Amino acid sequence: MSEVIQQTKTRCFGFNYEKFADSDYQRPMPGQYESLIQPIFKEINSAKETSNLESMSIAMRMLLCAEESAFCIFMAESIHAKDSLPPKLAFELIRQFRRISWEEDRHAIALGSLISKLPIIDDSQNPTRMARKIFLKIQHRDPKIHFQRIAELDRTACIIINSIIKSEYIKKNFPEMKKLLRLITTEEASHIRTSKLYVEKLGGLSEEICERESIVVVTELTKIMKFVEFSFESLGIDTGEIQKNLNRRSAFIYGV
Repeated sequence: MSEVIQQTKTRCFGFNYEKFADSDYQRPMPGQYESLIQPIFKEINSAKETSNLESMSIAMRMLLCAEESAFCIFMAESIHAKDSLPPKLAFELIRQFRRISWEEDRHAIALGSLISKLPIIDDSQNPTRMARKIFLKIQHRDPKIHFQRIAELDRTACIIINSIIKSEYIKKNFPEMKKLLRLITTEEASHIRTSKLYVEKLGGLSEEICERESIVVVTELTKIMKFVEFSFESLGIDTGEIQKNLNRRSAFIYGV
């Protein structure tokens, strides 16, 4: 089965990228992360416990939904900005949103490739449907609130990924996967800064509203974490520590 077909089967939202993005968007080539992905394939093939690979598949599927959701949001906003903002501001934001869209797309391609090598998950354990509903629910018509939520969503994603990286099981059995996840969190941190800057350029929000929107996002993410709790714990990932950091708006633990 070709890599492209495998990626298509692991998609969370299942949209046609070429129709969703406008004509001048060039998708990352599947080989963009080749040097990082191939060693992880070897780690997966060397893993002895099938149950842990199933748990890994669940965790990666949840992350994939977050990356695809972010791609949709930033690509849509880059298209919308052309007609809704002054030309000078629009040009700079479109440039930044396209960069983010490309990086989110690249993350999704990499995670989709990993998932294609991991066990297929029974629907009763698969977080994809729940994650998709939650990411759609988080959207808001007010662009300031919308992007404040996106910044918060990226913050929570970084907290979750960092917890995966810290797992002793991951350190011992998937050191190459850590490299990929670290790269993703580094890029996600810059996405948070861009979202927050966009909110400020649109007029900003009060601390009270920011706190309220943080609670909205964390409440929804908590539902997913409850759903995947057993799988995460089986990989040595401390879900209690994740929840503690999710509840702390000051937990920008990656220097944002």
